[in-house]
Amino acid sequence: MRNSQDLKKFLYAARSLVLRNHWRNISRGSTLSSDLKLPLCAPTLDKKYAERVAFTDYHGNNFTYQDLGRKILTVSKELNKVLNEKSRVSFLCPHDSTFPITLFGAWVAGHAGVPLSDKHPDNLLEYFVKASQSKVIVTVPEFADRLNAVAKNVGSELVVLDFEKLAADNLESAKDYLNPSLYNNGDALILFTSGTTGLPKGVLLTHNNLEAQVTNITDAWEITSKDTLLHTLPLHHTHGLIHALLSPMSVGGRVHMMQKFDGPRLWSELLSTEINRPNVLMGVPTVYSKLVEEYDKTFAGGPRSKIEFIKATCMQKMRLMLSGSAALPIPVLEKWEQITGHRLLERYGMTEIGMALTNPYRGERKPGFVGNPFQSVRLRVVDLKSRSDYEVIADGSFNKTEVFVDKKEKVVGDLLVKGPSVFKCYFNNPEATKKEFTEDGWFITGDTVEYVDGAYKILGRKSVDIIKSGGYKLSALEIETQLLGLKEVRDVSVMALPDPTWGQKVAAVIVWADKELSITEFRDVAKTRLASYAVPSAIKTVEELPRNHLGKVNKKELVKIFN
Repeated sequence: MRNSQDLKKFLYAARSLVLRNHWRNISRGSTLSSDLKLPLCAPTLDKKYAERVAFTDYHGNNFTYQDLGRKILTVSKELNKVLNEKSRVSFLCPHDSTFPITLFGAWVAGHAGVPLSDKHPDNLLEYFVKASQSKVIVTVPEFADRLNAVAKNVGSELVVLDFEKLAADNLESAKDYLNPSLYNNGDALILFTSGTTGLPKGVLLTHNNLEAQVTNITDAWEITSKDTLLHTLPLHHTHGLIHALLSPMSVGGRVHMMQKFDGPRLWSELLSTEINRPNVLMGVPTVYSKLVEEYDKTFAGGPRSKIEFIKATCMQKMRLMLSGSAALPIPVLEKWEQITGHRLLERYGMTEIGMALTNPYRGERKPGFVGNPFQSVRLRVVDLKSRSDYEVIADGSFNKTEVFVDKKEKVVGDLLVKGPSVFKCYFNNPEATKKEFTEDGWFITGDTVEYVDGAYKILGRKSVDIIKSGGYKLSALEIETQLLGLKEVRDVSVMALPDPTWGQKVAAVIVWADKELSITEFRDVAKTRLASYAVPSAIKTVEELPRNHLGKVNKKELVKIFN
């Protein structure tokens, strides 16, 4: 081995192989035939996990793997009464045990799940059901009236399940329901993109895609059956569903579900002294920003003993805290570390590719960076001219990144990704699928990335976050990071505006921390952190930035404020 870093990577790879083989063995458990390839819901159908708590809902009710598994089998039978061939099943369930039961029930019956959200308007629900060609919509009595109209408008059958009254099947019958051919490259999920650049597209993921994604996550972040994850995220998105729900449940872990984000309640969970309290938290940057605000409001002026208790409890009881789905402002990262003693683990992924890059669980986590590729992921940094024409600047994998430009040059370019975690296609949209892949099979992420000092940094979306002004190529995300370091700025979004002289100019929409500054005053303080050519020359003030459920700002819409 060349150095200690090589040794660490070798040991990590060896551990991953052992864990993966262990998981394959336990997923072929005593209840089930040893030659079955099983979906990720396998622990719910395995006697080995029967009495282990899998899920705690926001009312404090506990559900064992056996509790879930028995109702999963019943749901699969209900679905097979109305579907006689593989199909898509749209479903709208609360943030409780009915969600995994319905999804896993669809899988056991051989269908792909299409999760919906009650936050979506009816016209969007209709679009998702129609675009996924779902023949059936499953829901609970709470949403029945609303979805009855949706089902009629799109011609789908509505199945309303009262889970409290739903009979529970016998786990011994699991082998009668499972068809091995369904769980290799069979369709598993359709998740819709956020639609910030057009109509949402249905990302079709296979069972193999999900297994690759979940294995990457559980290996890299050492998630095991001993973990309890505190869940605050939407379940219709990859972050809340695949990372925060499927990953811990795939290894027999426990999920503690909150109905919605609630700052005081979340702090109460983080500071709990109960034995089975959560020890893992996944969140978007907005979650941590709001938790910091709640801390400042509730605890910051309190006695020193309370401040020390909060930090000591988080350091002793929390194993891991992660942030993703949007760029994490460095001031938030630093304040969170000051409060809890934890440096948030940042990572990078997309609905289409799962997780691609991660800071190390054990090792240095660089602020503003997203680390290196997960074990099954390959990536390229390229100068992309077209789907068939690109120049490779760097080629990266879990083990190493090879750079093909002079050491004096910046390693910056378009990010391409390949591997078993990459999605199958955009459902029923071959043209859109073709457009997003190079001719030699690499997925075009649309993000610009830089490789520096042995790690990767996301500079932003090529379409909205890279600003070309007067010969300079500027990262809107980097400018935002610097502006958020100013005491005068509470929140900010940076974008490009067309300019007849410079091609593009830097603009910013700002939420002020206290009093509003004039453009001259703002530029003066901004120059303390930015080069003059990177300082915004146009600004607008708002009370709050419009963010979606993942904390992302739709810059293509926000830029209209300057018109």
